[in-house]
Amino acid sequence: MCARQAHCRLNVEHLKTHSQFQQVLSGRQLALTEHFALHANEGDNELTDRLAKVTRLTRTGQQALTTGPVTGKPTDTILIGALIPKRWAKRSATRNTIRRQIYEMFRKVECTQQKSALVVRLRAEFKRAGFPSASSEALKRAVCAELKQLLLAVSARGSQHS
Repeated sequence: MCARQAHCRLNVEHLKTHSQFQQVLSGRQLALTEHFALHANEGDNELTDRLAKVTRLTRTGQQALTTGPVTGKPTDTILIGALIPKRWAKRSATRNTIRRQIYEMFRKVECTQQKSALVVRLRAEFKRAGFPSASSEALKRAVCAELKQLLLAVSARGSQHS
C-alpha cells in the first residue's frame, strides 16, 4: 500500500456522533461489496478539523484525543465509523461481531494513502443459515474476507486514478 510501510503506524479514531456519520455518508461512496459499502468524507468540515487536530497532537508526541500515550513517531490518522443496522443484523451479538471485525481490519492496515474519515455500512444481511451462532468463527471469517475485498477495491481504484 505504501512505500514506507515499515515506518507507518495507523492511529484509528472512532466516529461518535450522528452528525459525524452524516457528514461522511453525504460524501462519496468509495467501494461496494455484496454486504458492505465504504463511504469517505469530502470537503472541509468538523471532521477534517478534528482529523488535523488529532494528527497534530500525535506528531508532536502528546496524547491524542482517545488513544493512549504516543511515541512521537509520524502517524497516519483515520476516523472510522461502522454502521450496522438492525434491519440487516437482527441479533446484537452479530452486530457487535461485525463492528469489531471492521475496527480490527482498519487497525491492521499499516499505512493509508491519505488521512480521511470513513464509514463502513452493512447493506445486506449475512444469512443465518450459513452460520451456527451469532458470533461464530465462520461469520468472522466471512466478514473479514469481504472487508479485505472492500479494501482491495479501494486500493485498486486509487491506483487507477494515479
